[in-house]
Amino acid sequence: MGALVSPKPEHLYQFGVMGSIFSHDVLRQKTPRIGLLNIGEEEGKGTEVHKAAWKLLKSRALAFVGTSRQRSVPEQAEVVVTDGFTGNVVLKLMEESRASCSR
Repeated sequence: MGALVSPKPEHLYQFGVMGSIFSHDVLRQKTPRIGLLNIGEEEGKGTEVHKAAWKLLKSRALAFVGTSRQRSVPEQAEVVVTDGFTGNVVLKLMEESRASCSR
């Protein structure tokens, strides 16, 4: 989920490619779905970086499923691309949610 705090659209695309390869080769997902974490589901939402990343991800031969809704990230895509700050927050929330469910 992102290694840079301020990625360029090309970086988000590359994260999708890397995540797809990892998910396919290591986790044995036949066709890993790739989602873009954004503020809304529509293509025209988000920053200019998100809009450009959407176009890159959609135009390439990846299994791009569009924007992942924050509430259902794990169900929508095996690979979710975002910037490092947002990705870190989402991971921490998911960890905390799992921890509270197991108590």
